[in-house]
Amino acid sequence: MEQVCFDLPKLDQKATRKKVLKVLRIAREYKQVGFVRKTIQTTPSYALREHGNTYAISKQVEDVGIWNVDRETVMKKAYEAVQLSLPRLYEKERQIIVRRYLEREDVCDLEIYTALHMSERKYYRMKLQAFNKLAYMLRIEVIG
Repeated sequence: MEQVCFDLPKLDQKATRKKVLKVLRIAREYKQVGFVRKTIQTTPSYALREHGNTYAISKQVEDVGIWNVDRETVMKKAYEAVQLSLPRLYEKERQIIVRRYLEREDVCDLEIYTALHMSERKYYRMKLQAFNKLAYMLRIEVIG
């Protein structure tokens, strides 16, 4: 009987990291603040306009309403996806992600790996593994 080996495709680490950081930033923002709605400007701003008539109709209320609904949905989905993914990580990986990217205080890596009693090298290795796992779980990995 022959052994079957499945190799995962190589990730583009830089692009994947950017995407995971973006999702974590959105999740942190939603967790801390919730969603802040855009409002329309009710007082007209009187500014000299030098161009001719465009005959375009301003749909400011519509545009703001659509943005509010869409943005809130995106933020809520990102937060829920991160919350579902975190328990699947190993304990140390989860602690790294939560302490570094999801808590209120902005702490540096040095403080975290010191508090977790890890060497710097092991910390960065586990952080990379956590990012890769999150990318696969959130389905935002970039194959490169």
